[in-house]
Amino acid sequence: MNNTPLPSTHNQFVGYILWLFGFTGAHRFYFGKPKTGILWFLTGGLLGIGWLVDLFLIPGMDREADRRFATGHLEYSLAWVLLTFLGVLGLHRFYMANGSPACSIW
Repeated sequence: MNNTPLPSTHNQFVGYILWLFGFTGAHRFYFGKPKTGILWFLTGGLLGIGWLVDLFLIPGMDREADRRFATGHLEYSLAWVLLTFLGVLGLHRFYMANGSPACSIW
């Protein structure tokens, strides 16, 4: 087996910061789990129970995301932080060079 470490596409620290807002599913969306992210958003993190369990699951979600996603020329974590905290302003779109903030929902 090849024991070379995988390039990191996600930051575990960012995952924990987004976990603080976990009842919205932000950390699950960040780690590439949109279906459970929607479930967390609609149920308040499974009434808070799933949110607490995720505190211990984040390292595994980070490893899985690093295996599933490829590195690129943009910092994935920074794009998600901009989207989560400043998404209404569309700053994540400026960072990714996808248009103006007026088009941030498109």
